[in-house]
Amino acid sequence: RKVVALEAGRARHLLDSARPLCAALPMRKRVAVAGFAAGGLAALDEIERRGFDALAHRCRPRRSRLLRWWTAILGNATSRGRR
Repeated sequence: RKVVALEAGRARHLLDSARPLCAALPMRKRVAVAGFAAGGLAALDEIERRGFDALAHRCRPRRSRLLRWWTAILGNATSRGRR
């Protein structure tokens, strides 16, 4: 579990870097990158919620959490980037 927690933290850091990247992309690519990052962040939230025991539990993110991350990333990129 400690290794999964460590790797989840590293993955979260990398996925968080999508926010400034999205601000520099045209809208169509911004939506795609934000969706990818949102899916990863939602999955990491679920793994964390399950106590980083990804083998004993099915760690499938909820759609509401995925949508929340997607809108957060897109909203942040849209307010700072090109329109």
